[in-house]
Amino acid sequence: MVVDPISWPSLMSKLREAGERLDYKLKISDSTSSLFNERNLPTHAARVRRVRDITESSSLYAFFEPHTNWTCKIPSTIPMKSARLLHRIHQFDKKLLLLGILPNQLRSLAKEHKMNDVEESLGHLSDTLFWEGYWLWKKRKLLVTKYWQSIAPKDWKAGFKEKKSRNKRKFYVNCKNPFHYCERLHDFSKLRRTPCACSDVKKKSCSVNLPDIRFFIQKYPKRVSSISEVASLWRVSKMTPKNIEAPSRDDLIREQHDRGKRKKTLNDFLLL
Repeated sequence: MVVDPISWPSLMSKLREAGERLDYKLKISDSTSSLFNERNLPTHAARVRRVRDITESSSLYAFFEPHTNWTCKIPSTIPMKSARLLHRIHQFDKKLLLLGILPNQLRSLAKEHKMNDVEESLGHLSDTLFWEGYWLWKKRKLLVTKYWQSIAPKDWKAGFKEKKSRNKRKFYVNCKNPFHYCERLHDFSKLRRTPCACSDVKKKSCSVNLPDIRFFIQKYPKRVSSISEVASLWRVSKMTPKNIEAPSRDDLIREQHDRGKRKKTLNDFLLL
């Protein structure tokens, strides 16, 4: 499921359309829908490979045919010697074509039918196959790199070390749940927990900005209606200097000392 994810809404619509075309009363189980809806499925597209029927090809030989076994019948108009060479050519490993290596029977077939400029044609064909194979390899390398960087789970990568924790539940390698690598956000299916941690529902972390405690020790505390206003008041309170409306005993004593110092300074100034 993590490599080739299924788009559940798209699959449901296609199944319903197929049922309507065939006049079938198709009913999708609620338990199946809940299994898909409670998980956070990957967003990348699944791998798609078009399998082309060998009968679609009008030529006797296809260089990049996905089928390994050649099943086309050789026309009766082709001479027996050429038919044998074609049969040997189809037994050639087509992976070598990506390196520009051609079957030797292709040269023999060209000479058999007295083809002009055989070596130049085969050299041009070899160069074309090599560079086309290079671009295919480069595209495949980019796709593989993208897969391991953004799609593959962390424990599949080389050098991964699991953090040991006594309280944390473990993810088992041999877990047979198809949604093993998909994060479970809700509990719609109401299934029992398994020994693997993939059956646990992810806990939502709620960050609440609590009001400043100094709002509650003032003489007339301000009423705050929303959390955003609390946050703004908290920022303002950090910027403004400290204001104590209910002085303590130490504050009163300190004030008397400051008053005596100011009085003494004023008398010295008058004497001067």
